[in-house]
Amino acid sequence: MAHEFYVQVKWLGGVIGEAKLGDTGTLKFALPKEFGGVEGYFKPEELLLTSLVACYSVVVWRAVAKQRVELLDYNIDSKLVMEKDSEGRNVLTKAVVNVNIKAKRREDHDKIMRALEIAEKYCPIGRALNNSLKITYNANVTYED
Repeated sequence: MAHEFYVQVKWLGGVIGEAKLGDTGTLKFALPKEFGGVEGYFKPEELLLTSLVACYSVVVWRAVAKQRVELLDYNIDSKLVMEKDSEGRNVLTKAVVNVNIKAKRREDHDKIMRALEIAEKYCPIGRALNNSLKITYNANVTYED
């Protein structure tokens, strides 16, 4: 069974647009200031990186929940790198995803590492992007006990 996702974009003038994300809500985006755009709006590149880390995260969360692992904290610091190619075009070349997890019990370490592997393998956005950019996942896991 296919799943479909919808986004509608409306031009607000200049280099600013508004996206309606399914039935969830809207967000405004613009060309980044670095490229002649304006400040104060989401950048398309940020939204792409957000999609990657959000997809990865929900797969991790589901995997740890199925294994009954208690997380105390979970956060990600990530970056997306854009460089010029040989023809002078902007190209997204790599993403770095630094996952920081604090878990209740050290005995859950193998389960947490397995959940991270599952997310890397099954996140559909990561798999799609992996064909065009290098994605590096790093994990820092600490424990309460």
